[in-house]
Amino acid sequence: MKIFVGVLHTYENEYERCMQCIKRQIDCDFEIFEFHNLKNKQAHDALYSTFMDMSDEFEIMIKVDADMVLTRDTYFKEVSHVFQENPLVDRVYVAVHDYFTDRLIMGLNAFRNTVKWEKNNKEDLFVDIRPIAHGIKIKDFENLAPAAWHCPDSSPFQAFHFGVHKAIKAIQPGRAVLHSAGGARHWSNIAALKSAFEQKYDISRGYALLGAEYGLRAQIYPENLDYDDETLHRQFEKFVGIDESGLRNIIQIYSKKNFWWLPHALQVFLLRKFKMKIV
Repeated sequence: MKIFVGVLHTYENEYERCMQCIKRQIDCDFEIFEFHNLKNKQAHDALYSTFMDMSDEFEIMIKVDADMVLTRDTYFKEVSHVFQENPLVDRVYVAVHDYFTDRLIMGLNAFRNTVKWEKNNKEDLFVDIRPIAHGIKIKDFENLAPAAWHCPDSSPFQAFHFGVHKAIKAIQPGRAVLHSAGGARHWSNIAALKSAFEQKYDISRGYALLGAEYGLRAQIYPENLDYDDETLHRQFEKFVGIDESGLRNIIQIYSKKNFWWLPHALQVFLLRKFKMKIV
């Protein structure tokens, strides 16, 4: 089965390792298509449009973010085998191991060429467009997982951006109705990030957690999440060079205050969902 591999790349520090691991894949027929330095929404729109445009030439489409480092040289072959052995399956979502939260998260996504996407001009936050598909979807946390290591060597700004991104997805500013399923998942990620940082206190997780705490209280919106956004870089520069102890102190100050900065409706949601304050 011929495989289309779409790689989205902006500032990811893992890009070179990502590409090396893709090129080392064995016993499969694939081509790599790279989408460089596009804004988040533009990149995803371009990727899914290209998936559909190339559906006559490729049987499987795989989306790879440049912060993903494949765990083995046989991964594409294994995914291809799943589609070959299961003709009714048209989507295979495989969990990856996320460095920041130190757990499996979704994921590395593969699609049969029958899957379609409808461009969504209104969605700037959850930019992975919901596919139009009629077959079986597999979510794999055991057999093929982990498909990749996510952010194993992030830069400080990349880590900070990760945290801000999770916070914005959790509180979803500007929305009249909370996307509760997505919000709950990202609150869970923030909680896992805190736990991982408290266990190991490494700089990378510290910047990620700082980004999350900052994102919870600042006037940051989906349009600020692109890597080249001046607002985000300007805020990050305030924290450049801070050592581990300094990060811990700032995070502690932000964490104690953040819950009470949230809208009342969101406080109620968190209390009901998690049975505790996220502080």
